[in-house]
Amino acid sequence: MISKVTEYEKRTLTSTHWGTYRVESENGVPSALYPFEEDPQPSPTGDPMLETLSGPCRIDAPAVRRIFLDQPFTYNSLGFSSCDL
Repeated sequence: MISKVTEYEKRTLTSTHWGTYRVESENGVPSALYPFEEDPQPSPTGDPMLETLSGPCRIDAPAVRRIFLDQPFTYNSLGFSSCDL
């Protein structure tokens, strides 16, 4: 017998350090996170994670310190950078 897939199960699964969630999206933007139904102890951090997508502390683009760009970047025999940051 084939079971019918529910609307809940159609939501995309995503995993984070804090757990696995089903993602509900509106126009391609995540709008809600629901704990994965098979998680016996889901973390309540799902919805607060959504706030970080557009919060004031969000870094919108990759960034490096100017000194990193100005100094030559080399590796020593251990593989570490010899650039003093």
